[in-house]
Amino acid sequence: MKSLQDFNKMFPNEEACINYLKEKRFKKGLYCPHCGGKHIYEFSNGKTYKCSACRNKFNIRTGEIMDIKQTKEDWSEYTLENGTVIKIKQVVVQIIKLDETDEQGNPSYVTQTQPIVSVIHSKG
Repeated sequence: MKSLQDFNKMFPNEEACINYLKEKRFKKGLYCPHCGGKHIYEFSNGKTYKCSACRNKFNIRTGEIMDIKQTKEDWSEYTLENGTVIKIKQVVVQIIKLDETDEQGNPSYVTQTQPIVSVIHSKG
């Protein structure tokens, strides 16, 4: 993925995101993040599951959210012709560890970000 347009094509809606995460996280088959059980029921909404062993409900993100500590997040700053300054930064709000590794054996993660925008209007 090289651009925001590529991202939007790959993930046009929530269902596409859920399917991608499901494919990546449960690459070796669906399992319960609470007990590791393999006999799983899927609810009709396609987002919720229930384990037949421990009876716990879960979703694609259960048990995989990482604690994150902000180290540095820079602002991108843009000045419009009228002098208005727009500052934008992406803040990571969630990190999910996938059930796979890269070619070097490093764990793979998916991140969810939220854009933060600050507008400083010109005086004039």
